[in-house]
Amino acid sequence: MARAITIGLAAFAAFSCVSLDPGSFLPESGYYYGVGAGPSAAEAAEAARRDLISSALTSSRDRLGTRGARIDISAEAARAFKLPKLRPYAQKKAVGSVSVAYRMKTADWDELEGKREAEVRADIAPRILALKADSSRPLAERMLEAGQLLERLRQEGLTELLTEEGSGAPLVSLAIESICREQTSGLTFTVHPQGGFIGGDSAFTVQVATRDGKRPGSLPLRAEWKAKDVE
Repeated sequence: MARAITIGLAAFAAFSCVSLDPGSFLPESGYYYGVGAGPSAAEAAEAARRDLISSALTSSRDRLGTRGARIDISAEAARAFKLPKLRPYAQKKAVGSVSVAYRMKTADWDELEGKREAEVRADIAPRILALKADSSRPLAERMLEAGQLLERLRQEGLTELLTEEGSGAPLVSLAIESICREQTSGLTFTVHPQGGFIGGDSAFTVQVATRDGKRPGSLPLRAEWKAKDVE
């Protein structure tokens, strides 16, 4: 009899947990949570999964002592995460709307995320070494590849998380930025606008010279300047 009551209470607790309003439960320590809403259960589930990933990435970053804005990833990037099958921790249905909450143990997340970071690091590390060592390619090609690497880190939510191997290693993103600064430090730009004046519709060329005298290739440039007390 006691065993039957215990089983009944457990079943009731599980059912009650699933039928909770996602906005009404109190988060427990040791878990990451994600809440999403949408016109269908599938859309709400996708939004909740993405919110859980963003929350976990942000908390992981904060644990490193580098606090900042919430890490938000795209829906496409979220779908690429290899998470275990998630069951709703809480959900609520209304007319034309469904709300869902997921949760995942922090230990499970840390294990999976450690493997993902190792895969990304193994893929990016050789390309970073090539950026440092291979000066035979035009500077423009190297800088564009550095930009692609930084964009990949941003899309995967790893800009402020992925470190190089070794204790106390710096962030991979900072290593890439350091390479860019070092390799562009000797650039000089020469501008010769016709008549010596740059108007709003002026067309002019910019000559770029590198420190080693090699052709830099086609570089995308953006120039900004201010003139004090002048309209």
